[in-house]
Amino acid sequence: MAPIFNREMASPSHPVGLTPDSLFDIVTARINISERRAGMTIYFAGSIRGGRDDAALYHDIIGFLKTMGPVFTEHVGDPSLTARGDDGPDDPGIYRRDMDWLAQSRVVVAEVTQPSLGVGYELGAAVAMGIPVLALYRPKPGRCLSAMIAGCPSISVGEYQSLDEAKTLILNFLNPEDTESRIHE
Repeated sequence: MAPIFNREMASPSHPVGLTPDSLFDIVTARINISERRAGMTIYFAGSIRGGRDDAALYHDIIGFLKTMGPVFTEHVGDPSLTARGDDGPDDPGIYRRDMDWLAQSRVVVAEVTQPSLGVGYELGAAVAMGIPVLALYRPKPGRCLSAMIAGCPSISVGEYQSLDEAKTLILNFLNPEDTESRIHE
């Protein structure tokens, strides 16, 4: 699939680089996503090259998400993964792999407290593909969540301070009918 947003393709008639062909690719990807969904498949997004300070938290969130279905990006919570991001053969290979996983995902859960260009890109791609997105954010003094995340009507933003609060937000996002009973699994 060609890139969804391509600045070089931008023109007065397609100012953000969306063309009829790229829109067709998005629609085709959405059809393929629907056909491949055999259950809850989850894409977790968290900072790798932007900083690994929250790797242990990612690990815990991923562990909770795995109780609801497969998590394609389990490696994001691996404490041995460094900020170099050596989790694939090379950058193009990582991009292709991650975009394929994203296209196969039913939902995206992202921890966005640590700013990351890659996570922002993944969230934009998920929104373009019509995949529901939950962005988990821990407010901190002197830091604000990006307006592109906080202001996007297609992204649900949940503020939290503890892992249990994050679990509640996740459950409310994925299954609002059965929240309390699954938090402490």
